[in-house]
Amino acid sequence: MPDFLKLKTQNLKYLDALTYASIRSFHNSTTDKCYPSYEKIMERSGLSRGFIADSIKRLENSGLININHSNRQGQCNQYKFKRLERFERIPYELFTATDLSVYEKAMLLCLRQFFNHGLLSTSFTITTFAKHLGLTYKQVYNPYRALVAKGYITEVLIPNKRTDTCKRKVYLSGKLNWLYEYMKVVPANVVSYKLKIA
Repeated sequence: MPDFLKLKTQNLKYLDALTYASIRSFHNSTTDKCYPSYEKIMERSGLSRGFIADSIKRLENSGLININHSNRQGQCNQYKFKRLERFERIPYELFTATDLSVYEKAMLLCLRQFFNHGLLSTSFTITTFAKHLGLTYKQVYNPYRALVAKGYITEVLIPNKRTDTCKRKVYLSGKLNWLYEYMKVVPANVVSYKLKIA
């Protein structure tokens, strides 16, 4: 995922993050090809065809995707993505989560960028999220509270004994597997043996 920040200045909507992730989920890293049909994008994202068409235009205008438009009927557009400075895995289960609305899925994608890799935590508030995303407090509040209620985000109050106050910490819960081992390194000196049973 690229950073989805200052959305209004890029003429993007936060639901565009879901369109982007849905299209990118069809990307074949071996062939570098990506050409899902609108129907496939609709099926994966849960968004309407009309919204997807407008969303793709906004994503293209913002430079987040490049499109080779197909002029043949029945042939899909080919999507190319700009190279990202960092890579964060988006779990496929996000697309199949039946307890989340499209608004909650899109907000979860937008909020993911604020959670540190590894610990998956932040001390940001809804006001801070809204400011960085370029959204209003109300636009962030409702889906955020729903994500907390459904267990996708966990809020914890950590007491500070010196000041007699509490610090709020927010975590991405383990309901979705956000962490992924990109490389499994096997030490060179490890040899596997087959056990013989007598």
